[in-house]
Amino acid sequence: MPKVQDVASMRVGDWMTPSPLTLPPETSLLEAADFLRKHSIRHLPLVSGGRLCGIVSDRDIKLATPSPLDPDPAYDRPVSTIMNADVITIGPDDSLVDAARLMRHRKIRCLPVTSSDRLVGIITDTDLLDAFLSASRGGKRTG
Repeated sequence: MPKVQDVASMRVGDWMTPSPLTLPPETSLLEAADFLRKHSIRHLPLVSGGRLCGIVSDRDIKLATPSPLDPDPAYDRPVSTIMNADVITIGPDDSLVDAARLMRHRKIRCLPVTSSDRLVGIITDTDLLDAFLSASRGGKRTG
C-alpha cells in the first residue's frame, strides 16, 4: 500500500503528455473531428499565436455537428464557435493531488499544463489513474 506522501510528492510534469497536439481556433469542426479521430485523442487544445485560447473535446464536437448523412454547413463552422475559452489550467510543478482535486471539483477530464502562459503539456484523467496505480505498485510509469 502506498504512503500518502508518495502520491502527494508526484508532480504534473512527470505524468503529463508534453507538447500536446493542437490546432488553431479557425479549424473547421469537420477537420477537428477528423484530427481527433486520426490521432485517437479526446481533448484538443486550441492555440493561436503560441498561446492557449481554448479547448474542445470529442464530445463537444459530436454534440455540435449534425449527422454525417445530413448535408449541413455546421461542419464548416470554426471550432472556436464551440470551444471553451475559459480554460482551467495547471502548472507542471503542481501536485497530481491538486490536479485530481481540480478536475473532480470542476468535473473536467483534462487540464492543459501551462508555464509562463505557454502550453507545455496536457494531463488527463487517464494519466492521473496511471500515476495513482503506479504509486500503489511502488513503481514508475509503465505505459
